[in-house]
Amino acid sequence: MPAEEIAEVRMRRFSHTPECEIIVLRRGSKIRYKCRDYDQAMKWAQVECRSYRTSKIKIERVDVT
Repeated sequence: MPAEEIAEVRMRRFSHTPECEIIVLRRGSKIRYKCRDYDQAMKWAQVECRSYRTSKIKIERVDVT
């Protein structure tokens, strides 16, 4: 499978709030999902991983001041 076909799934966890964000990067385009908490975000990330046949979820912590 060529490198441009592989999708990347990221989860951003914000400090001081339960909200998270799922970001799917594929072929130079970006899809974002805002989720109310970590559990909902993890479920969406797993769905996206199955859809794009990737197994890694990169989790990023973001400090919001």
